[in-house]
Parts: sequence; C-alpha cells; structure tokens
Amino acid sequence: MSPYFASLHTGYLSRGVFSVRIQRIYYPDQLSVDSTVTLDSRNYHYLLNVLRLREGHKIILFNGDGNNYGGRITRIQKKQVEITIDSKEAGRTESSLFIELGQGISRSEKMDYAIQKAVELGVNRIVPLITERTSTKPKTQKLAHWQGVLISGCEQSGRCCIPELMQAQSLSDWLSQKREGLSLVCHPNAQNSLADFKTTSQRITLLIGPEGGLSDDEVQRATQSGFQVLFLGPRILRTETATVTALSLIQAYFGDLQRL
Repeated sequence: MSPYFASLHTGYLSRGVFSVRIQRIYYPDQLSVDSTVTLDSRNYHYLLNVLRLREGHKIILFNGDGNNYGGRITRIQKKQVEITIDSKEAGRTESSLFIELGQGISRSEKMDYAIQKAVELGVNRIVPLITERTSTKPKTQKLAHWQGVLISGCEQSGRCCIPELMQAQSLSDWLSQKREGLSLVCHPNAQNSLADFKTTSQRITLLIGPEGGLSDDEVQRATQSGFQVLFLGPRILRTETATVTALSLIQAYFGDLQRL
C-alpha cells in the first residue's frame, strides 16, 4: 500500500508524520466521480501563480451539496485548469445546531471579518441588518462581495454546505419574523451568561449590533420579540469580536465544541 493517503474530510495529504494541505476550491456547478471540470481564470491564477501547483497535484472541490470531491489537475492550458474527479466523500464539518446570525451592518473590513468567522464557526444563515447605528447602507454589489467572503470561509474551514446569505433588511422586519428555539441578543449590561440558558432545540438565533452597538430601544424590541439578553463579559467588545465570542460560546455549550 502506498505511504501516501488523502483524506477528503481533513483536507490533508499525509506521508508518515508530515502533512501537506490539499487546496479546496468552490465549483458552482454539478460534480460527479469520473467527470472532468474546468476551472476559470481566477482559479487558474491562484492555483498556478500563487500556489505553484502543476499537473498531477491533488485538489478538493465542493459545490455546496454536502460532499467533498477529490481530484487531480490533469490538464493546464491558457487561463484554464482541468480537474478530473476520482473520489467523493460526505462532509463532516457541519454542526448539529442550526444557527441564524442577525449581524448589524458595519464598515467593510469589520463586516467581512464577522461574516468570515461566522462561517468558520458553523453559522447556517446570515442576515445583514440595518439598525439605528448602521454606519453605511448596503449597495447592491455588497451582497455579491459578502457572498464571496462567505465562500472563501467555506474553502478555508472545510465546510461543504454553504450558509445562506439573506438580503439586507431592517432590524424591525427581522424581529417580526416567527422563529423557534433559543434567541439571544448580546448586551454589556446583561445579567445572564450562556450557562444560565437551557434549551433542547437545535435552532439558535443570535443578534449582534453594528459598530456603536444596538440602542436601548432596539434591545427592548428584541426582548419583546422573545430574545434573551446575553452577557459576554465586563469589557466592551467590537462588533466583530462579539460575533466570534458569542458563536464560540454557543458551539461550546450546545454544539460541536463540547467534546474538546
């Protein structure tokens, strides 16, 4: 048996104690074993000029159907790379929870960071929210940009299911929607930590304010809509830090970080 083996789950090619990461690439169309797909010029530049991959190198593709597809670079031509798929494996990186994140819209780099880390921490749905203190109103092209950030997060984190990115909406409209399970809004003056909340539901909704936070009126409207107020510590957190902290705690208490 060859000393080399590839795991589509971990995304690593190993030889003895040494491991080399296999690059994961999102492919938006159908994938199947024994088929050949052609990657576009963007991936051509990244794979060949940045990563310096050549014919014969292993690649993992995914399209959001919950599977990893292993293959090799079999042909390189001008601005195109052909991948022949030789294996398929169900992904094992999805949490048992279904987490919806209502994220107050912040400035570009902060919003990008929050979305990327939310994907890495297992969020299933992201809703950009327009609040009283939203510093910038989203333009049409912003949604496409955020979708790219989201897919990049899936490529990096090994996720095979792509979280749903909703159209930006007002906080009032979002709060008016019916939801199940545990709903949480973060506030520095809250009295209860996550350990104080009990739930048997696998559905959790999390509301994070933008830069400057949510107003007292917005927090009150959230509680009137069934949200519990969550304490994240005595220090004031940046919006993107609050997102990472709250999601990490949720996965640690109720999700797939419990076993660590």
